[in-house]
Amino acid sequence: MAMRAPLALASWAFVAAATTAKADERPVVVVDATTDGSGAAVVVRLNAALGPEPTLGPIAPGLVDALANPTPVDGTAIASASTALTNARDRLVRFAYAEAAAIARAAEDALAGEAGDKTARELLANLAFVEGLAIAGDAGDAGAAASTWTLVHRLSPGRTLDPAVYPPDQIAAFARAVTPPPGSGAVMIAAPGADEILVDGAPIGRDPAVAQLSPGPHVVSARGADIILVGRRVVATAGQSVRVDLNPVLAAATVRAARARDRLRAAVDDGQRFAAIAALLAVGNADDAIVVVPDADAHPGAVATRVYTRRGGLGPARPFDGDLGGVLAPLRPPPKPRKPPVPPTGPVMPPPGPEIPWHERRWARVGMGVAGAAVVTAVIAAILTRASGTTTLDGSIGVQ
Repeated sequence: MAMRAPLALASWAFVAAATTAKADERPVVVVDATTDGSGAAVVVRLNAALGPEPTLGPIAPGLVDALANPTPVDGTAIASASTALTNARDRLVRFAYAEAAAIARAAEDALAGEAGDKTARELLANLAFVEGLAIAGDAGDAGAAASTWTLVHRLSPGRTLDPAVYPPDQIAAFARAVTPPPGSGAVMIAAPGADEILVDGAPIGRDPAVAQLSPGPHVVSARGADIILVGRRVVATAGQSVRVDLNPVLAAATVRAARARDRLRAAVDDGQRFAAIAALLAVGNADDAIVVVPDADAHPGAVATRVYTRRGGLGPARPFDGDLGGVLAPLRPPPKPRKPPVPPTGPVMPPPGPEIPWHERRWARVGMGVAGAAVVTAVIAAILTRASGTTTLDGSIGVQ
């Protein structure tokens, strides 16, 4: 137990240091904006070079992969609708008209979000046509399908029926359905977060939108760069209003990144490129990007790089010559200026005065005073201690 605490503390300190170091790195989006994939290898090299950088780093691995792969297409709605169409036709030939109509109508709802795609619109038209056949069969009157078949003509203009397959009454009723019934009804459509709202596959505006529609069924849908396609089948009634809430769902980050990359590749000016890059930065939680573009002034397959920063915007294209450090250099933070050395601090000493001669210095004066006093003392002592009538002076001098 005594050893575990230091080991745990050391492990925690290592993890904390690694997390702090990672948090100091600025993620950089690297994207191939070439349409032929000629920049893919350069993108791989640049992402690898960002790893060892102390202040820069690549975006999340999942997003790196999403930008390297084709945009995912959800084909489940079309596949399910195709299966539903087969099932509805099967019920139709077995005279199960109510079941056939219900299956077709439910499939129209499920596929409505894809109405902006031509293939999906044709499939929706086929479903509406089978639904009309079921309604006509159940009523015993081809005219009962007129309203539903009007939707077929809106989704697939110019469609006609083969006289070798369909009876004259159905052919005539289908032809009359080209003209919608009189009147209109207001349809109010709410789709928060959608870039565009469509009715029967045709864009009508942004959220919220109000459309005056002919009586009968319609397909309402919404699409946007950041949402999953959503829609539903609605019925307009003359002189009445109906509200439709589509409630879009945010698409996965990988899907949003791939869509933004596609818009970047399709951009025709820097305004469109800026919008696409801004979307990429938002998904990647980054402030900087490196865009690999074709080098129009070099041989086919040559590429250039454009660096984007929030402060400087989208820079010019620079031919890529293999120098990865040169591409990353504008993104590195400038070196911190060195501070001049600070002199040591201490007590302030007065400047030295002129040099004093040795005989004027204190020690010399004290020494000479002591020596003089010793001499005087010795003389006085000799006088006081001499014998009576004697002297140390010259003998020719008499002393009383």
